[in-house]
Amino acid sequence: MKIAISGLSGCGNTTVSKLVAKKLRCRFLNYTLRNLAAGLKKPFPAVQKQAEKSPVFDYAVDKKQAILAASSPRIVVGSRLACWLDSPKVLGKLRVEKAPSFNLKAWLDAPLRVRAGRIAKREGKSLSLVLRETRARDAANAARYKRLYEIDVSNHSGLFVVDVSKISAEQAADRIVEKVIRLK
Repeated sequence: MKIAISGLSGCGNTTVSKLVAKKLRCRFLNYTLRNLAAGLKKPFPAVQKQAEKSPVFDYAVDKKQAILAASSPRIVVGSRLACWLDSPKVLGKLRVEKAPSFNLKAWLDAPLRVRAGRIAKREGKSLSLVLRETRARDAANAARYKRLYEIDVSNHSGLFVVDVSKISAEQAADRIVEKVIRLK
């Protein structure tokens, strides 16, 4: 059983993915630029800045996720790009031979204002500041995935979309688990 869960900043992607993995007794994978920076023993802001200029860092993160997802029999992958890790365009760019085959790909969805409110509360920042930061981050990520992989992250066709704007992470995880059970 392999499940991919993606969503924009503030949708609860990591939390929901962890809950789904726990409920289904699967491995949880959320390998990010932060993990890569730690492994390289470099400060995260420095790696993040370099990643804006060079695709090498994104490719390293995404390749690791694709390889681990393909090689693990029971895994929940939670990341911005998880739902597209099996895309031929992504796999071709990453030069990954074995593609992960996901049983379910879920997209967590919520309006910008809801997501920014969650981030502002979590980080102790003003809503107006986080709205600007999140809008800019969403646009930068969408442009980067379009440039790197020709992926439109606003296209959710073929994905199980879960509106998380008015439900808890636990409820979102339950909806995904219920969908997985119905697929069996």
